[in-house]
Amino acid sequence: MKPVPFYLLILLVVISCDSKPKVIIADEKPSTPAEMPSNSPNTMPNTDVHQVVAEEILQAEKYTYVYVSENKEKFWIAISKQDITKGHTYYYRGGLKKTNFESKDFNRTFDVLYLVSSIIDANEHPGGQIAGQEPSMSETPNEKPVTGKKLPER
Repeated sequence: MKPVPFYLLILLVVISCDSKPKVIIADEKPSTPAEMPSNSPNTMPNTDVHQVVAEEILQAEKYTYVYVSENKEKFWIAISKQDITKGHTYYYRGGLKKTNFESKDFNRTFDVLYLVSSIIDANEHPGGQIAGQEPSMSETPNEKPVTGKKLPER
């Protein structure tokens, strides 16, 4: 047996072990607008909060289907089962749009339906009205204005 193939194999292993790892350097600026930081002065605030009024409610085993109106547009949203009151105002964020959504519970197809993870009653919303909207007089609490006095420490 010739030792040449054995020595070639050892030589290849030694040569390949001599190479160093490749260093990858990150770009300083993001390449797409989606990667821009949110504190950039040119970016708009996230405006995917929707204020809707419940027009019709369908309760299923696991889900609640709500026909809502937002401005002049009316559409269906689906949320995990919860009590919704007709005529009340609710807030939700985002939503996944589904077209021709078939509900087996009601044996019907919704032309457009938004799958929404959570919905908040406007009366329970910590900020009241959405920023930029004037609260109505009936929704303004009858409290004295805050004067800037410090409360005694406990």
